Amino acid sequence: MAESRFPRNRVVFIMPRFRHDDVRVSHKEAWGLAQLGFDVTLVCQAAPVTSYLGMHVIAARAVAQNAIFRSIANLPRLVAQALKLDADIYVLENPDTLFLGFVLVALRKRVVYSTHEDFAAKMELRDEIPRWLRGFASRTVRMLELTLAHLCDGTVVTQIGLVEKYGRKAILVENAPLTRGPVVEQAREYYAELTAKHHPLLAYSGGLTLDRGLLRMLDLLLELRHSRDWRLKLVGWFHPADLETLVRRHPAWPYVDYIGRVPHALSLAHIRSGTLGLVLLDDIADYRYTSPNKLYEYMALETPFVASDFVNWRRSVDGTPAGLFVDPLDVDGIAQQIAELVEDDERLRAMAVAGRQFITDRFNWGNVARPMETLIIELAQSTRSPVFYADESARRS
Repeated sequence: MAESRFPRNRVVFIMPRFRHDDVRVSHKEAWGLAQLGFDVTLVCQAAPVTSYLGMHVIAARAVAQNAIFRSIANLPRLVAQALKLDADIYVLENPDTLFLGFVLVALRKRVVYSTHEDFAAKMELRDEIPRWLRGFASRTVRMLELTLAHLCDGTVVTQIGLVEKYGRKAILVENAPLTRGPVVEQAREYYAELTAKHHPLLAYSGGLTLDRGLLRMLDLLLELRHSRDWRLKLVGWFHPADLETLVRRHPAWPYVDYIGRVPHALSLAHIRSGTLGLVLLDDIADYRYTSPNKLYEYMALETPFVASDFVNWRRSVDGTPAGLFVDPLDVDGIAQQIAELVEDDERLRAMAVAGRQFITDRFNWGNVARPMETLIIELAQSTRSPVFYADESARRS
């Protein structure tokens, strides 16, 4: 990070449920501001390091990690920690920080609320919440988010529908991938070290859950192996943890290369090693309306995708022929489309190039993040310290 002449321009990200190397928060939102010269601090789930990509790392004082009412239980400690850091601007990540947001607004602090998805809709997937309570929890989160969006200085969302719900202070910043920076460079180095594949390879990176199509991916692998020696590379973590026991009994498991949870740069390298990247989510909760980061990373890494055929996902790639949109429930149909695709090397290569070009030219984090950067800059101008750019050339492409 370039040295700042204005150390008072401090932006603190309060992210008690996130790792210090989270993709959306650390690699994109926070690192982007650090590149502009802001003094950035990450208050995250744990602090295995004291600095990361030029940013300060501090463990959040959030003792209650799994309790239903953890946002309230952790509030006194988080308030004290936030005030001690004395930031010019606080960026609060996701519903765990809602009550903290109300306190900071009441104390006339500059507050930006950043929500990565429609958490009210996601309540139906929260196993720790009793089913009979999920409807109430969903309505409560929605009400609190709407209220904070009205009171704080800005709300960052990833879905166009949430812009309309959260009002005039809401800005859309979709999950476009990074195209430059230390994480991207490290991913290239990791990829160069990977053993070349000698068989067609399906790849998936992310949460390993039933609603994200885990068993369906295994069924698809088994079907594809009837004609060719396919394998499946899984990069991620099981949720719940005991799901791994069930999955390992699946007849396709011997043909799975399970990598586990790894740093983001290494996960990108594994994605790039795939013949096709999978993102076969169920049509539940808000999945059809999300900005699917994994889909765009596949495109950036020249790995043609096989994705659930959601209207919003199709619209987001603007007709770019970079993969297959399929019915996620039709395993036989998906297998047939994949079998036809991999027999056409020219078409497969054209998809890879088209995907990379779309990300490079149009849909990358450098372009998408500008509304958030502009918001932070405007807020910094209105604080007691002058706004600055460390170096205009630091803007990402």
